[in-house]
This record gives sequence, C-alpha cells and structure tokens, in this order.
Amino acid sequence: MPKGVHTGFKLFFEKDSKHGKLMTAKQVLKLRPKPEYVLYE
Repeated sequence: MPKGVHTGFKLFFEKDSKHGKLMTAKQVLKLRPKPEYVLYE
C-alpha cells in the first residue's frame, strides 16, 4: 500500500446479514491485503 494508506473493513450487522452470514473475524483477517482496522456496525 502507498505510504499513508491504511486498509480497513466494515461489516453492517443488519444490511450485510440480509445477504447471508456475516464474515467471522477469522475470515476477515484472511483477506489480502489484511485489514488494519475492522468495524462491525
């Protein structure tokens, strides 16, 4: 990633669960590039 750019990932309990199960923390941390910040909202 370019300097100063940080990866993040946001999951919405209501919106995203309408499309199936939410990703687990373990699944999110397997993403590449690995998120530095994960927010469940």
